[in-house]
Amino acid sequence: MSGGRRVTIPSPEINFSFYAQSGAICGGNTSPLFEDFVSVPEAIRAEHEQVINEYGRQKSEIFLEQESLARRYWQERGFADLPEVYVVDDDPNDLLVVRDLPLTIAQVDAYLGHVIVRQSRLDDTNMEQDPIMLGSMLVHEFGHATSGSVTDISVQEHDDREWDLHMRLGFMMDTPVGQRGGLFEEMFGAYHASRYHRHMHGDDRAIGIEGTPTVELPEYMLPPDPAMTAGPDGYIAELLAYGLEQKNILSVEDFFELLLETRRTDDRQARTLALRAFAQSVESLESGLYTMLHRQQRSKQAWIDASRYVHGVVTAQDRQVA
Repeated sequence: MSGGRRVTIPSPEINFSFYAQSGAICGGNTSPLFEDFVSVPEAIRAEHEQVINEYGRQKSEIFLEQESLARRYWQERGFADLPEVYVVDDDPNDLLVVRDLPLTIAQVDAYLGHVIVRQSRLDDTNMEQDPIMLGSMLVHEFGHATSGSVTDISVQEHDDREWDLHMRLGFMMDTPVGQRGGLFEEMFGAYHASRYHRHMHGDDRAIGIEGTPTVELPEYMLPPDPAMTAGPDGYIAELLAYGLEQKNILSVEDFFELLLETRRTDDRQARTLALRAFAQSVESLESGLYTMLHRQQRSKQAWIDASRYVHGVVTAQDRQVA
C-alpha cells in the first residue's frame, strides 16, 4: 500500500452446499463441483490484496474523520463489527471489478466484506470538499456491510457439470433467473445515507417528509453525481414509511426499526421473519407492489419510474381526502 503498511486480507469463511439433480444434498467435498467453487473466494482475496497493496492510497484527514462518524452512526444502531475501508487508484486490470459500473464510487465486496473506495470518483465528485456527502457515502456502504459478507452459497447441479447458484446478501438474491431485490438493497443504503445527511444538519426524524410528499427527490436524497441511479431508491423507503403510517399499519419509527431487524440479528430464522414482515408491509399498501419492486432491474429511469409509482400509491388516500 503506497506509503503505508502492507495489507493482508483474511481468507473468507464460506459454507457451500451442493445439491444433486434429484435435489438431495451432497457432501461438500464429494461433489465434482467442489473444487470449482471453493477456490473462487480465495482467488478473489489474493487479487484484492494485490490491488490494495499496489494501488492503495492513504486516507485524507477529512476521509478519516467522516469514516469515524459513519462508523459511529452504525455503532449507535447496534452494528459494531464493520469492515475495513480501502481507498484505491484504478487498477488497469480492474481486478476489483468496479469499472463495469463506471459511476461507482465505492462498493462492498460480497465475498470478502470490505469496502473499496475509488480515488478517481472521489475526485470526480469533489466529495472530499463536501464532508457530509463523503460521510453519507460511507454510511451507505457500511449499510450494505451490515448484512455481513456471503457465508452461505447453494449450488444446484445439473447435467455435465452445469449448475445453478443461489446466494443472498441482505435484500438481494442472485438466482438462476437473475438478480432480485437489488432496488431494496440499494434502498437500505441510500435511506441511511440520507438519514446521516439530515442528522448532520440537525434533523433526526425517521423520515424527512413533511406534509404530503412531492414526486421530486428532496435535496437530502440527491446523489453526488446526477447521472447515478441513487436517490429514488432511498426516497422509496421514505414513501413506504409515509404510506404505512397514513394507513395506521406501522409508524415511521417502527418501519425504521423493521429495516434494522432485517440485519440486526445473526439468527437466520429471525432475519427471515423480519424480511417477510417487510414484504408483507409493502404488500399491504398495494397487492403486488413488493413483487414489482423486488424485480426491478438497476437503471436510473427504472428507479425514477418506480419511485413515482410508489408516490402515487401512498398519496392516493391524501388525494381522496382532499
